[in-house]
Amino acid sequence: MRSFDWIQRLPAKSVRVLALLCVFALTGAAGLLFSPSTTTAAAALEASPNKMKWEDAKAYCASKGGRLPLIGGKQSITSASPLPDKVLIDGFGPYMGPWPAGLPADSYWTGTELSDATGNAWIIVEFGARVTDMNADKANAFHRAACVK
Repeated sequence: MRSFDWIQRLPAKSVRVLALLCVFALTGAAGLLFSPSTTTAAAALEASPNKMKWEDAKAYCASKGGRLPLIGGKQSITSASPLPDKVLIDGFGPYMGPWPAGLPADSYWTGTELSDATGNAWIIVEFGARVTDMNADKANAFHRAACVK
């Protein structure tokens, strides 16, 4: 018997489940399928020393050779659609996942804007040692920048 002959004897449904398990094992997380370009390592984040407006946060990250993190790889998301559990946020990991080790607990701008509320962008907030979200006025609110390289 060859090493993979046993797969041919499995029911089709079992083979599909096995294939999905392999994909999850290779990617490391189900959320990665939502956005292949999303990074997950907290080490990829560089936090600003102080809070600033959104445009200033974008400029700060650009000056550091990076950018603001995106939610699920998206430039904009409507406020009416809740974020799917486990969607990845660049550098922060999964939504509602643990807060990145070594990153000061605070609020951070993302590069993801609200498509139905011009002038607002999503922010990432530490809440009970978890990654959660809110939105804020880009021109008047102050949050830190966490730059992804």
